[in-house]
Amino acid sequence: MKTLPDPALQPSVRKLSREEKAEIAERIAAELARKQSRGEPMIPLSVERKRGAVAGTFWGNAWCERMEACSDYRDRLPLGRSRLRAGAVYDLAITPREVFAYVAGEELYEVLVRIEPLRQDQRDAVERACGGRIGSVLDLLSGNLSETVVQALIDPAHGLIPGPDEIRFQCDCPDHAGLCVHGAAVLYAVGVRLDLEPALLFVLREVDKAALVSGVVGVMGQTAAGPEAGELGLNLEDLSSLFGIEVEEDAT
Repeated sequence: MKTLPDPALQPSVRKLSREEKAEIAERIAAELARKQSRGEPMIPLSVERKRGAVAGTFWGNAWCERMEACSDYRDRLPLGRSRLRAGAVYDLAITPREVFAYVAGEELYEVLVRIEPLRQDQRDAVERACGGRIGSVLDLLSGNLSETVVQALIDPAHGLIPGPDEIRFQCDCPDHAGLCVHGAAVLYAVGVRLDLEPALLFVLREVDKAALVSGVVGVMGQTAAGPEAGELGLNLEDLSSLFGIEVEEDAT
């Protein structure tokens, strides 16, 4: 049986009656069924962490903390987090410069989040942070990075995670605020997804993956400075799987 989001979690201060909640739930269930009949999965994003932060890894937490640091978002983020925990975000898709999802409210709304591309100075800062400044391949893959690298990657001005001036929201709900509760739910949903697939952040920001791999290979090749990939139990297939990229054999 499909678990439906709690219709009581509305952006409005109006308190819904039991009949209204039932009507909303029935309407959303019917819309979900229609979309599934047309081949859309309509899979709700599951949040494993029931209390505190919704994300639990380096990249997931870094994303959520960046969003929470934006004063423009503070009023709507708690409602968005509650909606996400209630299972209201469906079919989240992260592609270059865009995030799309369906979010259940009084209707099933379509939310599109557009991200500005990285400026050249941002790209340069990210490449400098990775190239030759990573302690080991394992540190990079696990997110256990030096303070210098961490600060460069999450720097508000030049890091990978966008700020409010780089984010635009589009939702077909009647709330015309800069950030509606449905957009806020999608922002948190990105952090949850990055817990499982951190490589999607590089997809979203269109970071030059070859430059990132070059930094990794450079560290691997410095046998005097650190262990080789074989000693760490890593090979090109491992790197391809973890980062979602193809690594040429002659790159080593």
